[in-house]
Amino acid sequence: MKYIFLCLLFISSFAQAAELKGYVETNQALRERIFNQNENYEVGDFIGVRYSDFGNNLLDILGTYKSSGVTLGFKNGQPNSLNILVWKMMFSQLSDKISELCIGGDSTHFSPDFRTQMTTLCQWPSATGRNEESLKTFWTTLMGYDAPEDEYIAFRYFFLSDQWRQARPNDVVWAMSYSVLMNPYFLLRD
Repeated sequence: MKYIFLCLLFISSFAQAAELKGYVETNQALRERIFNQNENYEVGDFIGVRYSDFGNNLLDILGTYKSSGVTLGFKNGQPNSLNILVWKMMFSQLSDKISELCIGGDSTHFSPDFRTQMTTLCQWPSATGRNEESLKTFWTTLMGYDAPEDEYIAFRYFFLSDQWRQARPNDVVWAMSYSVLMNPYFLLRD
C-alpha cells in the first residue's frame, strides 16, 4: 500500500506542471514495447473498455484528442484523482498479467522478445534473474527512454536491496512492473 501512496504522491508533485500523455499515446507505447504485434490488444482491455475514436467512453478521461464538434484539442490531460485511479486499475491488472508469466500464466498477449526477457527475470532470486543486466533490460523495455538515468538508478537500488533478495519472482515482477508503469516519466509529457 505504501508503494501506491508514494507513486500517487510523486505523480501529484509532477502534475502541477505536466499533462498526461493520454490513453492513445500510452497504449501505443506499450503495444510497441511489450504486446504481441499479431494481436489487437489494448491496455483498456484490462478494465473491459475498448478505445473508440468516436463517441465517449471511460478511456477519454485519461487524456485524448477528440473533437467536441467545434474545437479539436487535447482534453482531460491534467492528472486528477479520477484519471490516476483508472490508470492505477489498468496498470495493476497489467502488472498482474506480466507477473503471471513467472508462474506459467498466459503469454499470448506479449511479444516473443518480452517473453524471453521475462524468462530470465523470472529466475529471481538466483543470480541469473537478480542482476544489473536483467533489471536494465526490463526497465528499458517498459520505460523506453522516457526517464532520466537517475530514475533507473533509484529503481535498481530499490529492487537490488535486501528487501527483495528472497522475494518470489512473481511478487518482484509485479512490483517492478507497477513501479515503472506508474512512474511520472512514463505517464506524463515532458
